[in-house]
Amino acid sequence: MSSAKYSALACAVVLAFLVAVSCGGEGQPVRTVAPQASATPLPFYSTPMPISESDALWDWIAANSPEVEPVLQPTYLPFNPTLMSAPVLGQERGCVVFGIEYSDSSGKDKLLIGGGPWYNPPLAGPEAVQERLNVRQTTGTYQLQDAAAPLGQAFLWWQEPGRWGRAGDDWHRDYVEYLISAEGFSKEELLKVANGLQPAAQKAPQ
Repeated sequence: MSSAKYSALACAVVLAFLVAVSCGGEGQPVRTVAPQASATPLPFYSTPMPISESDALWDWIAANSPEVEPVLQPTYLPFNPTLMSAPVLGQERGCVVFGIEYSDSSGKDKLLIGGGPWYNPPLAGPEAVQERLNVRQTTGTYQLQDAAAPLGQAFLWWQEPGRWGRAGDDWHRDYVEYLISAEGFSKEELLKVANGLQPAAQKAPQ
């Protein structure tokens, strides 16, 4: 699969997973929304940026997510990315929906880490394999799109214990759903990425 096709497919899958607007109700397509007046301006990273921008973007996500806990960022990646982008990024009512993609200079290796209300996992075709497994001391799902290509397109998703939205509101959940999608990496490597996630510092907006 070409890098262009992979990038388009990765973004399409993330958008298909998201059927709520930020922390809003079910049944609505996700969109990037304008931030609240109390939030710092929404950064735009839909096009690839230098990897040096990664910490600044995670700082923004954490600072503008007072109703999301935990906001998890990677401490381990199975390659040396040079670029990052945010094909999915939206903020509303104290919740940020995000999908951060890392890629190398060749464009062949890409890995996306996303957080938000994921309701519709990608469809498993006849060549796919899916299994339930332990992820971060909870149960998650691993899906490889083609069993004959163990380093092909794969997805790992789980519900991280925590909080999404304000208690008592109709969008509140006692967990945050996380997704890792990638191509070129084994199941073991994706699990290592997941187990290496650590809470981003939820600093006050500047």
